[in-house]
Amino acid sequence: MNTNSVPMINNGKFRFGAHQFLWKAQWTDGDLAILDRARAIGLTTFEVSLGNDVHFDYGRLRRHAEGLGIELSIGPGNVWPMDCDISHDDPGNRTKGLAWHKHLLERAAECGAVAYCGAMYSHPGRVCRRQPPADELPRAAENLHILAKYAASLDVRLVIEPMSRFRNHLINTSRQAVQLAEMADHPNLSINLDTYHMITEERDYGAAIQCAASRLWGIHACEN
Repeated sequence: MNTNSVPMINNGKFRFGAHQFLWKAQWTDGDLAILDRARAIGLTTFEVSLGNDVHFDYGRLRRHAEGLGIELSIGPGNVWPMDCDISHDDPGNRTKGLAWHKHLLERAAECGAVAYCGAMYSHPGRVCRRQPPADELPRAAENLHILAKYAASLDVRLVIEPMSRFRNHLINTSRQAVQLAEMADHPNLSINLDTYHMITEERDYGAAIQCAASRLWGIHACEN
């Protein structure tokens, strides 16, 4: 679920939605009826996943969603090259990461999406079991600032999501996400929480939500 504006906790406005992964892994032009089904049960927001393996008519999706009164968000949940990582030790990989996310931000704008949401501070599946270098978090923050600024120019909000320690080593909790957002220091950067990851990282859901309240854009409520 998400809200029209930030902060979610303070304005009391909620929108309820669904993620395409409830239906299928890859979005295509033949899937627009899923939006009809989502709207028919009262949902007004919907998240579509992009990646190098996903190809469809972005304008067509935008027009269909707008016609239904559905607000779209986009996530980088499909094929995402491992060397595209804005906090990687290798500066070349960080450069590739910035370019890849900018490309997806442009596609999000073509879809008319209000947000680009994911763990773009690193890469899901990259878990470094070592003492973190002193510059790892600062370089992630610096590049998030660049992405948030670019996203703002496209009228898309950049939203980071903490992931469990089994998926990534850098940002696992609400408090860590807030710290990173403060370091990145851009008004177009928000936070999304996901109960799938929170269940292993947070002992108090309420406290985690309140911690991120001033920057909270949405919550993914997952069955497991």
